Amino acid sequence: MLHLQSSDIDASRRMISLKHGMRTKFMDLVDELVPRATVRVVPDAGHFAMLDAPATVNAEIDDFLRTL
Repeated sequence: MLHLQSSDIDASRRMISLKHGMRTKFMDLVDELVPRATVRVVPDAGHFAMLDAPATVNAEIDDFLRTL
């Protein structure tokens, strides 16, 4: 399983873009429930990462597919 995440909701309930190295509760939950999952951040993108950062999203998918 590949999980790409680019945004989260902060304490003020505002959408924020994630940066390299940031983690979210949902990412931690995926790690816990699916130990073999690949969890990655798409940095500096909005909720629709595939539109905001298509090259990054495609590269992450390509890298993941090479591991199968």
